[in-house]
Amino acid sequence: MTALAVVIGIPCLQRRDALKAGVVLVLLAASAASLVACAKVALTESLRRRYALGPADVKQLQFYTSDEIILRRELSDQVKETEGYGLVIKDDVRVEDVVIPRGTPAVALRVEGDFILASFSRRSPDQALWFGLRRPEDDGGIPSTDRRYELAQLENPLSEPGPFKPIYSKSFVVSYGGKRYRLADPRMWDVFLLCDLDESFAKNRVKVEPPGWKLSEGAPSGGLAPPSADGGPDAFVPQAQPPIPSPRGVSDGGTP
Repeated sequence: MTALAVVIGIPCLQRRDALKAGVVLVLLAASAASLVACAKVALTESLRRRYALGPADVKQLQFYTSDEIILRRELSDQVKETEGYGLVIKDDVRVEDVVIPRGTPAVALRVEGDFILASFSRRSPDQALWFGLRRPEDDGGIPSTDRRYELAQLENPLSEPGPFKPIYSKSFVVSYGGKRYRLADPRMWDVFLLCDLDESFAKNRVKVEPPGWKLSEGAPSGGLAPPSADGGPDAFVPQAQPPIPSPRGVSDGGTP
């Protein structure tokens, strides 16, 4: 339909060229629709609350890193050599970097309260990092209603007995693949998790809007009376009630 409309709307083009232009427009429109239908958004506290995403739901989401993460550790290599009758020790420092590019896919293995352990390797699940909601005290005590799941300095392993209790690293290191690393750049602590938000998923919301009630519409169908104009907005006119029978068959103002 779009290609035909392009042919009719551009009479100066030859039919073949117009059809090509129409096909290009259709492809561009389809690409734009696919981008709208499935977009990568930050996983936030409000997003989880809005869609009631429990731990099981979070584990079904496909995550991505918002920016590059470089994990670094320094290893000391000592080499012992003998020269003549003496012992010579050469101490070299070897730097090991683990580079996690921007947009690397990840899967949540653990969802513990405000924390998510996201793994980057199916063959080695322990190659994972913790992400968590930024604590209010980290933002100067100002609470945020749209906190993201950012990189967290937790040292909790992939599996541990008992209830979850976050173990914060005092030296600002992270555990990855059974090893401890530092971040190559402190600004990488701001890296957060992105997730796929499908348009069809966003449309599965139940939204109810009350129709409103005006005084001119009269009494409700439930039996209550509308507010009285003379008694103020909180005053209600009582409905007529059937007479209450007197106890032991005695009527008011009479004799049994």
